[in-house]
Amino acid sequence: MRPSRRPRSHHLVTGLLLALVISACPPEPRALTRAEVESITFTRLERFSSEAELDAHLARVEAIRSSLATGGGPVIGCGGEHADGEPSPQTPDEPEPSITHNQEAGVDEGDIVKAVGDWFVVLRRGRLFTVRQGEGALEPVTQVDAHAPGFTRGTWYDEMLVYGRRIVVVGYSDSVNATELGLFRLDDAGGLTHEATHFLSSSDYYSTRNYTSRLVGGTLVFYLPYHPLSGGTVSLPSTRAWVRGNETTAWRPILSRLEVFKPVQTTLQPMLHTVVRCDLDAAEFTCTASALMAPVSRTFYVSRDAVYLWVSPGFEWWTVEDGTRSTPSDSVVYRLPLDGGSPGRFAREGYPSTSSRSGRMKTGTWMRCSWPRARAIRCGGRS
Repeated sequence: MRPSRRPRSHHLVTGLLLALVISACPPEPRALTRAEVESITFTRLERFSSEAELDAHLARVEAIRSSLATGGGPVIGCGGEHADGEPSPQTPDEPEPSITHNQEAGVDEGDIVKAVGDWFVVLRRGRLFTVRQGEGALEPVTQVDAHAPGFTRGTWYDEMLVYGRRIVVVGYSDSVNATELGLFRLDDAGGLTHEATHFLSSSDYYSTRNYTSRLVGGTLVFYLPYHPLSGGTVSLPSTRAWVRGNETTAWRPILSRLEVFKPVQTTLQPMLHTVVRCDLDAAEFTCTASALMAPVSRTFYVSRDAVYLWVSPGFEWWTVEDGTRSTPSDSVVYRLPLDGGSPGRFAREGYPSTSSRSGRMKTGTWMRCSWPRARAIRCGGRS
């Protein structure tokens, strides 16, 4: 079940601006030079060697994009096809049978109704409800706010996960510009106690096509996209914790600029694709992250040991001086291990389809390709 969310004004503004860009596309925008393509495209998936190298890359992309905008018109969205993108250590109880329609066994997904023993836990309209499963009847027991006590900065709450008797509520706060994680404890009488609230700095993760959160064992897994800002700067994921009322701790980075992997796909609108892992078994709530640069259009899938990210050029459509051009068939599938190891990649054509009912990616699209330990790729059939 996917909770609904009313359209937001900034989404509408973004759509109007995109429409204006597309309508303003010149008939013959300036072609990229081969030197420009090579200067912003790397041949190996490796980390930037220094902060200066990362800054220089972003500056080059910004300069090329600006020159295209002034020397021949914008190229983003011109003539292209759309590609979907859009507290102390504990030993948990035995895993409960999940009532969520998960895409893979052992990888739980967010939902708005979860079963915990004899209880249903329901997330609705910014509150958590517990309901007892009786004989032939359901008995409402308690309700609590999904936000921390006294916290008044607005948040959209979208989904929750269950780890033993711990309930994790996931939402997005526009006022904090962060993903909000509320931790609650379910007791034997069906009562709920707020334990802590943490924030992950991020753009709005929300998608009608896919849940953002996963639970693999005691590890919370999030796919979070970060858009590089104008001027050639990039935002990196950080965490902060709720203290009291609207007071929070300072931001604490969980990824350094030297841990970002270079883009192997040519893009004038690079996005930082980030996988965040948070340990629910740690004595102190801690998170780590992995990130790579690639075009914006993406679909992700989470297995028990890695996040797979299928990235295509999407709206980016430009010509090169020798007559070649970017097309939506120039895609790359990335594998980001959940143990924090180095990512892998292989080229694929097109982009994955989704089921018409739920909007989720069809599992079979991914499972046709295996990723053996020897790092060779075996794929069969067509996507």
